[in-house]
Amino acid sequence: MNNKTNNSVPKCQICENNGQENYCSKCEIGYCNECQDKVHTKEVQPFHLKWVVKVFSDEHNICSTHKKPFLKFCTEHKMLVCEECETNYCWKHMKCICTLQEGKEDLKQETEKVKSQLKLNVLKLKKNRFEIQRECEEFGKEIKTTEEEIKNKYEEMIKEIEKAKRTQLSQLKKIKMITSKLLEKKMSQNEDKLKEQKEMKSDLQSIDLLPHNEQFLRQQISISLTVFDKFKRNSEEEKEKVKGNEKEKEKEKVIQNSNQFNLGNDENEQISPNEADRNVIISNDSFDPQWKDKFIKLSSDNLSATKSGKYFRGKGGIVCGKNVYSKGLYEIKIKINNYPMNESNWIKIGVINYSTRNPLPWKKPDFQGLYYFGTYYTEGTKDLSSYKLRICPKLERIPYGKPFKNGDTFHIYLDMDKRTISFGINDENFGVAWTDLPEKVIFWSFIKSQQYQDNQISFI
Repeated sequence: MNNKTNNSVPKCQICENNGQENYCSKCEIGYCNECQDKVHTKEVQPFHLKWVVKVFSDEHNICSTHKKPFLKFCTEHKMLVCEECETNYCWKHMKCICTLQEGKEDLKQETEKVKSQLKLNVLKLKKNRFEIQRECEEFGKEIKTTEEEIKNKYEEMIKEIEKAKRTQLSQLKKIKMITSKLLEKKMSQNEDKLKEQKEMKSDLQSIDLLPHNEQFLRQQISISLTVFDKFKRNSEEEKEKVKGNEKEKEKEKVIQNSNQFNLGNDENEQISPNEADRNVIISNDSFDPQWKDKFIKLSSDNLSATKSGKYFRGKGGIVCGKNVYSKGLYEIKIKINNYPMNESNWIKIGVINYSTRNPLPWKKPDFQGLYYFGTYYTEGTKDLSSYKLRICPKLERIPYGKPFKNGDTFHIYLDMDKRTISFGINDENFGVAWTDLPEKVIFWSFIKSQQYQDNQISFI
């Protein structure tokens, strides 16, 4: 199409020289052919193709499709339409069909709007450019200020480092001076001591040469020996008196313990002097971490064993002691804590055969040698009872003693010479329970709880 313009055709909105020959409804701008090709490149054209339409001048007012003159303008498609175009393409939006003059005015108004919008955009861009330039200047000033501050800080740090260096050097010099003075003083003192030792040596040599001095020394030594012998005899007499008093006290104590242990098989049986001379050993036992199951937790000193129902509800826990009891009289004291009195909780305390070395006796078929005392509720009632039990080799369970409760002190009396065991609570001894203990036994206990209660026993 020619670049010659007609007075009735508006100029190109881009170059403003040539007349408009195309109008892009996507861009909403009228173009000449040159500007049309420049703007709608190959990359852009696929997205604008359906919106690019032709605007014809008076010399080209014939529809290229139907070969009829353009009579009206479609504001929907932004294009000139002939009679056929109006009937075939624009019948759905007949309200958008107007005269050529009205279409021209419509395009002119839209063009003016685009121009005004472009002017506004240009003003905004200029304003933004000035603001960006101003911000850049301010940012440059801040950078310079920050650089100066960093430089000042760096210089201050260098000065402080130099000052600290000078201070340390002066301190080191002072320390060196003090050390050298101390060394000189120490050396002078050593020299004085050497002189004194030499003088003493010379004096001693002079004394050895005098016979009367030797005689005087011998007299003083003999007097000192006489006084020492007298003091020694007096101290030995005092020791014998103290030993005699201690023996009498021990005999009285052994007789009391013997009554508590029931050393005789009969209540009227007399205690022989050899039995009365035996001492009762108060056990200092502790729990053995090796011989406990997973339901038992030991304290840091292994003196307390706790069965935690919080983690193992309704199951029991077994734990053994470390000490091995063979010959002699022993007393083991156990404190019972956190023990609720009901049918779901019980504690069994006693001894087990050391040779078995198995804290879970029912898991070993050939097990023998478990002796203990326990408290339980009688089946079908709420009555609390106590019993003694042994497995040697078969199980025997016999009523014995009285039930214990929370806070009681439990006693085990072992006579390993006679191989008997007795039990007691607080200050009460229930008498001999069993008389056929193995040669060596260790402490054994079983704790069970079906509630969330931490039952605990402790050595005291």
